[in-house]
Amino acid sequence: SNQATVDQVSSKNARVDVLQYGTSNNATVDQFNQTTIDPNHKAYVRQDGTTNFAYVDQSAGVVAAQNDADVRQVGTSNVARLDQDGLEGGHTADIRQDGTGNRLEALGGGGFALQAGDGHTLMVDQSGNQNRAQVSQLGVGNTADVDQSGTGNTAIVNQN
Repeated sequence: SNQATVDQVSSKNARVDVLQYGTSNNATVDQFNQTTIDPNHKAYVRQDGTTNFAYVDQSAGVVAAQNDADVRQVGTSNVARLDQDGLEGGHTADIRQDGTGNRLEALGGGGFALQAGDGHTLMVDQSGNQNRAQVSQLGVGNTADVDQSGTGNTAIVNQN
């Protein structure tokens, strides 16, 4: 059981890489920028094992924030949570989960993984059984691609 918590408050081009292997690992990445145009946050989380948890929160209160989240989880009963926001965003998220009983959801276990702003791209790839993806994209020009293979999977996508 490992725990990685990364809080990055930076002016531009912040990058985080977290690699975890085993059982009950926890990775929390919080990237924030309030003052600089084009902060371009990048987060990569890779977890192999069982009952792992990954949370990526990328936010910027400035124009043209371009956040990029890449989460890979392999195993059983893993949870990924995503929150990206920033005005006129162009955020990109690629979430891949391989195994059984994996979930993509919002903070608190309910609601939706969230991308707020305009021009976002979200790709979710889940393989295995009993997986769930809940996604909400707020703004204009957003794209969501959810690919699930296996049985008993659920996908909910809201775009406003």
